[in-house]
Amino acid sequence: DPSPPLPWWDKSRLLFHGDWHMDIEQANLHQLATEFVFKGDLDINVRTASKYDDCCFLHLPDLCMTLDLQWLCHGNPHDHHSVTLRAPEFLPEVPLGQLHDSYRAFRSENLNLSIKMDLTRHSGTISQPRILLYSSTLRWMQNFWATWTSVTRPICRGKLFNNLKPSKKKLGQHYKQLSYTALFPQLQVHYWASFAQQRGIQIECSQGHVFTRGTQRLIPQAGTVMRRLISDWSVTQMVSDLSQVTVHLMASPTEENADHCLDPLVTKTHLLSLSSLTYQRHSNRTA
Repeated sequence: DPSPPLPWWDKSRLLFHGDWHMDIEQANLHQLATEFVFKGDLDINVRTASKYDDCCFLHLPDLCMTLDLQWLCHGNPHDHHSVTLRAPEFLPEVPLGQLHDSYRAFRSENLNLSIKMDLTRHSGTISQPRILLYSSTLRWMQNFWATWTSVTRPICRGKLFNNLKPSKKKLGQHYKQLSYTALFPQLQVHYWASFAQQRGIQIECSQGHVFTRGTQRLIPQAGTVMRRLISDWSVTQMVSDLSQVTVHLMASPTEENADHCLDPLVTKTHLLSLSSLTYQRHSNRTA
């Protein structure tokens, strides 16, 4: 006989699992999940409002990128069945001044984010990962990071606006640990300080592995004005292992074309070659 239907307060026990594959040109997705997987070519253009506007500074062909989310809470975030919802008339007694919360043990306190970018899949493509940077590109990245991490004051909050409700923690302040891993069979990096000076540098390497991990702590601000906590990120571990690294100095007699491609007449001067390059950094700081 089929099981009787679940009561309204116990419908959270229904679980849905499956795969979702997409082959599209453009998409917007808002999904609650613990892991995201992206497979395909990734090109990122930066609009710097300069002569090098809208240049493709990052080209990653045949990329497999995985974003793994680890929610930190008092209970087991993977144990869906431990959440017990109760009808109002069957609520247990709670201390005075508190409200019953069936999800109390499962509300996240922090979030760990792990990003892995794997370019080692064999697809037969002749294109290789490459990075094209200008001084204006780096300034744009610096301004973008400052805008994303800047601390702003609360708007229309406090006694004057009759709004004393505590604000929810922003997603950027919810992260506790962030780790990044990159695997690539080969990589080419170009950096031009200025085409007016016609000078640049080219770095090429074969198989490489890069790993870095950072932690965040929130620092209260002094004073009587209500302000958000200051976000302080520190790198606790960094490991990189590159093979067959070659560095050239470049000079171009002419300016680049409209497609931001390097001129075939560019002059390269060999500067440095290394069979392998390894860098490791560890910190005892865990707060």
